[in-house]
Amino acid sequence: MKKAWMMAAIAIATGIVFVMGLFRIPPTMILLMQDMKIDLAAIGLLMTVCSFAGAAFTLPSGALMQKIGPKNMGLMAIVISIIAIAIQAVSSSFALHLAGRVLEGITFGMMSMVIPAIIAIWFPAEKRGLPISIFSLWVSIGMLLVFNITNFIVPSFGWRGLGWFNVMLFIAVGVVFAVLVKYPAKIAPDQADQAQAATKASSAEGFKSPGAWLLGLIFALAGFANGAFSGFYPTYLVQSLKLDMASANAYASIATVGMMAGGIIIGFVLNKVNYMKHTFVLIISIMLNAVFAFALFNFTNIGLIVPFLLTMGFVFQLVPATIFTIATAVASRPEAMAPTMSIVNFGISLGGILANSTIGPMVKAAGGRWNAVSMPLLLSTFAGLVLSVILHTMLTKKYKAE
Repeated sequence: MKKAWMMAAIAIATGIVFVMGLFRIPPTMILLMQDMKIDLAAIGLLMTVCSFAGAAFTLPSGALMQKIGPKNMGLMAIVISIIAIAIQAVSSSFALHLAGRVLEGITFGMMSMVIPAIIAIWFPAEKRGLPISIFSLWVSIGMLLVFNITNFIVPSFGWRGLGWFNVMLFIAVGVVFAVLVKYPAKIAPDQADQAQAATKASSAEGFKSPGAWLLGLIFALAGFANGAFSGFYPTYLVQSLKLDMASANAYASIATVGMMAGGIIIGFVLNKVNYMKHTFVLIISIMLNAVFAFALFNFTNIGLIVPFLLTMGFVFQLVPATIFTIATAVASRPEAMAPTMSIVNFGISLGGILANSTIGPMVKAAGGRWNAVSMPLLLSTFAGLVLSVILHTMLTKKYKAE
């Protein structure tokens, strides 16, 4: 089991580096806007194209991983990311930056499949809960790190220096990933044939599952506010609260501390609550999300911003951890977990597209008033709440029929 935890730790740590690369744009957004002479709507495209690319490639990545394996797909993602970030670090062309971000979005989608696959290979079903819960924190941890590291690197080396720092991180984790990540001992040939046939059959079942698609849609709608925070909050603090960039990044990172606490605590709660009632936890979590979705760009009391961000981060993390756990119940059988998780990750990408493609234009259309997006955030979260009630009804019928 020690070796299993080492494999999980390497995979998750590698994933965190991908998050740091993907989210290096928000803390440097003001500088990029100045250097490339673009507005808020245009800079939002650097996050939007990532979400589009990730969404487009999340589902095919499952088929690719079946052919080349999670380790090879992880190495492929690392190499592509190094090239993409290096191109952006040496260029001031907005078009080249967009192209690089498309590649980063694809590799992020690939890695979102690789990590749970490695965990599933090394851990039996009854012991995957804790490593999967820790994996659900990879975005929070990566954001916490990059938002704070930016304040040390950018003042001396600019946004390009942050890019080269990410390149060096990718090279380091790439070496570790290539050398240390292994697969457990292979099963017998006859068992392998049976497992492969079951996996192919269950993959088709997984992609046809209405519960899986409903869960992904809930993730997209309820995660709209989370995407708005992760993509635009530092810029909001600079433009609306008149903070300097370093202070804005530091404040934004406070929320990720709350996210980590929320992810760990909800993991223990889900272990204590009967799995048939996990949808109740999801409903309550989305209701809490709605409060902070509306408050996100309305809260301006700098004296209380630290407890506000800690609490908001805690609440925002409840939904992802709960959805990942419910995904195991939505899957028709264990072999269908891969397509189910790919659909869930597809939902995450859709939520990112929704946030990154609409927040900037809405703020611009409102004359720079950030609270103009509060109602759309609330309505999206409410729609996710309605769908979570439908999911609860659907799964309740399923549990009674079993």
